[in-house]
This record gives sequence, C-alpha cells and structure tokens, in this order.
Amino acid sequence: MRGSSDSGNIPQTAKERIERAFETIRYPIISVSGNSLEPLSHRENIQFGRYEGYAVLFKLRPSDRLRRLLNSPKFPGSHLLILSLTDGCLRFEATIEMEKSPKMGINLVNSILSDITISYRDEPLDQKTKERLKRMHTLSPN
Repeated sequence: MRGSSDSGNIPQTAKERIERAFETIRYPIISVSGNSLEPLSHRENIQFGRYEGYAVLFKLRPSDRLRRLLNSPKFPGSHLLILSLTDGCLRFEATIEMEKSPKMGINLVNSILSDITISYRDEPLDQKTKERLKRMHTLSPN
C-alpha cells in the first residue's frame, strides 16, 4: 500500500491512474513509469460497503534499468493490480504484484474484496489502547 497524504497526488479514477503511468513496487521502493507500464484493463465504480473506487491491471514491462533494480536480468515481467478505495476520509490503496497474468483479469478484484473485512468502533478507546497508540505516535499527547 502506497500513497501520499496529499490527496492531490492520488488519482481519483482509473483513467487518471493510467494517464499518470507511475507506480511504486517492492521494498526498498522501486519506481516504475512510462513504457514499463502497459494498462491491460481497468474497472471504475467499485463498491465495498461505504467505500468506492477503482482498479487497474498493468503489465509490467521492465527496462534494462528496472531489471537491474529488480536484480533479475531475466525478469520476464509481471502484472500489477492496483486497487484504490475511499469513503472521502479514509483511503485504502493496494499494489499487488503477480508473476503471471491472473486468469480472472480485473475481476480478481472481486476475489480480493471478498477476503477483506472492515469493522467499525463506535465506543471510545480504552486507556490501554490510547497508551499504546501514543507510544506509536499516532495520537497527539493532549
């Protein structure tokens, strides 16, 4: 999952994602752009509970430079499935690298979403959880 806290940098539609032609993969992060990304298919208006978004399936065609970065001179290429969902406050982005083309293509999204569970908490956090979150620097000290 990658992205920026500045929503101005995050494509809002599959078409914008394809036009941007820039993704990051692996760790340490490797940037992939331009002719190395061939869009194969996309799907708009994906609904998942209160979240909606899009998915894009790219064929990764690595350049010689990218092959060196991937440390695999015989790297045949792979596929990237990008899933982006938001409810206007929270954004979920996943970049899934696959060695072979998924037989289901873009419909693989349905299978992935069926394995995701989102639960909501209406009750306030208990003190122990607040302390743990403070230690993780995710809450202000106030």
